[in-house]
Amino acid sequence: MLAIAESLIAWLSLGFLLSAAAKLSGGNGGTGAHLAAVGLSRFPYILAAIILSRRLLGKAILSAFVVGREEIVMRPQNLLTPAVIIGGFAVFGLVIWAVVALYLGYSEASRLRGGKAAASFVIGIVLAEVISKLILWLVRIAA
Repeated sequence: MLAIAESLIAWLSLGFLLSAAAKLSGGNGGTGAHLAAVGLSRFPYILAAIILSRRLLGKAILSAFVVGREEIVMRPQNLLTPAVIIGGFAVFGLVIWAVVALYLGYSEASRLRGGKAAASFVIGIVLAEVISKLILWLVRIAA
């Protein structure tokens, strides 16, 4: 249940703060457009989660950690398999796709271009990250 709350809080805080950043920067897009842009930009993360799932790469990644009675030993050589390396590059590409899609969605929703769009985008993302973590901290304390 906490994972659903975390996803919802992250999506809403990023959408609302990007909308506010756009308005403060002179853009004129609606909040709904920003929420939609943030939601659509998260699609590549679904593909990344599938790649990293236990059935695909999860077993290989977990094999790099051996849990003893009093210690956890990491065996990084277990991560040097072709599947993990190719999967890692695929996930890296998907993260880049998600960030580019988020920026393009923000730029389109806010109708801002150039340095003003880039600066307000970065400021909005940083503020959304801080605020979403504070909200999650409060939710975990209340739970």
